Amino acid sequence: MKKSLFLTLVLIIGCVIATNPHVAQENPGYTRAEYDAFQKAVQVADLGAKATALKKFVDANPKSKLVPYANEQFGPVLQGLYQKRDMATLGRVAEQFLQLMPGNEVGTGYAFEAFAQTKNYVKAAKYGEAYYAKKPNQAAAQMLAMVFSNLKNQSKFINFAQKALEGKSSKDAFLLNYKLSEIYLKRKSFGRASRYCQRVLNAYSGSEVPPGSTPEKWSQIKINYNNIIGKNHYDGKRYRAAIRSFQNTLRLSPRNGLAFYYMGMSNWGQEDIVTSMKNLSKAVTVDGGFAKPARSKLEILYKASNNGSLDGLDRRIKAAASELK
Repeated sequence: MKKSLFLTLVLIIGCVIATNPHVAQENPGYTRAEYDAFQKAVQVADLGAKATALKKFVDANPKSKLVPYANEQFGPVLQGLYQKRDMATLGRVAEQFLQLMPGNEVGTGYAFEAFAQTKNYVKAAKYGEAYYAKKPNQAAAQMLAMVFSNLKNQSKFINFAQKALEGKSSKDAFLLNYKLSEIYLKRKSFGRASRYCQRVLNAYSGSEVPPGSTPEKWSQIKINYNNIIGKNHYDGKRYRAAIRSFQNTLRLSPRNGLAFYYMGMSNWGQEDIVTSMKNLSKAVTVDGGFAKPARSKLEILYKASNNGSLDGLDRRIKAAASELK
């Protein structure tokens, strides 16, 4: 209704001016020349060119009463460019509009999305943060997280990723959780990394594979993440939970030395010495970098249960090895 009313008013004004050229002269708000220039800008067909013409009109006639009407014309132009998915032109026009109407929420939002889509991440961050400050919402937070990920700004990525995660399902949040887990792993913040690793694993169960991955890559991620989660539980002396995680690893990687070693150590923490020695024996056999520490711990346990002697230890190790797949 507002746009229709405006068009009606323009037609009425045009008729009055056309029939009495002195009206524009007597009107202190704008002149006939200003009105003609405004009409010429409005009638430009190409949306990008129309925006440029409107901007030139306002710059040339900053005090004209037609300026608010010129500014209003940017709304349909921005919307039209967005619907056409002409993001390159949309970004330029949104910036033109924001020069006329600094801080305008609609213009800021269009600029944010346009520059994010065209991978101008510096400008996307500028307008995105301004838009989010005015209108915080999950979709904007997710787009800002993506922008700051591409800018390699980890602190801001973490900030907006966490805002974007609120209320999302594990599958919808998969990529954000994966990126957060990798950031915290590189920072060696294993407690936080473990939390996001678990959310990543929760997203796809059984034979499901995340989009863009392969069964082989996804299997390796699951192995690594189960080990990370298990080790974090072990460090926190949550031995039962640790064992569950390492068992998940061994279903995918039956000769995983890390899993056997820390499962054996978790058994020891539970005072299940027999099972601990069996798993440590398997860690010795499969190696994977854990043969030496596994052998050292195994000898301590074996001596304690065999009157200080290591006689028969090798037979125990061979027996455990025969159970491996």
